[in-house]
Amino acid sequence: LRDVTAAKGISAITVNAHSTEAASCTLDEQAQVMAIAEDEVGARMPIVHGVYADGSLEAARIAKQAVAGGASALLVFPPGPFTMGHRPEMVIAHFKRVADAAGDVPLIAFNYPLAIGQGYTTEMIVQLGEAVPTLRAIKDWCNHPVQHERNIRVLQSLPRPITVLSTHSA
Repeated sequence: LRDVTAAKGISAITVNAHSTEAASCTLDEQAQVMAIAEDEVGARMPIVHGVYADGSLEAARIAKQAVAGGASALLVFPPGPFTMGHRPEMVIAHFKRVADAAGDVPLIAFNYPLAIGQGYTTEMIVQLGEAVPTLRAIKDWCNHPVQHERNIRVLQSLPRPITVLSTHSA
């Protein structure tokens, strides 16, 4: 981990997200992953901790534990049940619960493709940013170039811009 973070251009690392199979880790195992990352690189690099849960109560528990373990930011995944549909007020309630547990720690919303039911429209992200002041960025995997460009243009033009991090590789 120290070698990876020593590479030029690396400005933060993410743990307990897709790459570490957070959906398969218990809460204790996630705490272990965070503790190892904090011990290895936490003094010199921000650590983003994934929040992956099927419900808001569990997401809040994960967020609280991650912050206590030293997380610099939280990458909040949409709950699995959102694949069956969701409304803006459901998304806002989920993020507010996570934000309440995280205090002032910045949140990053993981934006899935709309086609799979877990994605957020640009308008929904704007509403989310207005309702949850600690939302600072989205990790945009919308899988649609036009929507991705629109997300960048709209979210960057807000009075409090929301950063768009891309998962679309060249």
